[in-house]
Amino acid sequence: MFDRNGIRQKIAPSKHSYITAYLKGWLHRDCCYDCKFTGIPRVADCTIGDFWGIIDGKVQFSGDKSCGVSVILSNNDKGRKLLELIRDRTYLESKTIEDAIIDNHNIITPDRRPEQRDYIYDDLINLESSEFIKKYKLHLPIPSRLFLIKKSIYKVYKRIFK
Repeated sequence: MFDRNGIRQKIAPSKHSYITAYLKGWLHRDCCYDCKFTGIPRVADCTIGDFWGIIDGKVQFSGDKSCGVSVILSNNDKGRKLLELIRDRTYLESKTIEDAIIDNHNIITPDRRPEQRDYIYDDLINLESSEFIKKYKLHLPIPSRLFLIKKSIYKVYKRIFK
């Protein structure tokens, strides 16, 4: 990548690069594509993860989403008792398993093994980080002007009405 003056610039890997590659299923161990722990009924007392459906606005939620939202599945009586113990220490909303599965397919099925998984580690080892990020489009997108304006308005709104 080159800057405005034609000087070669390196693109440093970022947290965003890693998360993007992870969410695409490129970085999983091979056993993850055949995980025995996905599915209903669950094996653990509780299952905890990100509630992507709420974070992405696909599931109604009355609480504050600014720090993220977790899904907690109580999978048996022991799990339900554990949730009861924390009920007055946190904000909880009941949702259906169908709501939890939205954008959380790993609850019921493992990731499918993407084609890139066959060669991504070779590229990771052999390419410079900037080339790797560019090849797999893992760089941070430039936010639109409208997005930045909305974000600024939201920050002001939060300060006024908090």
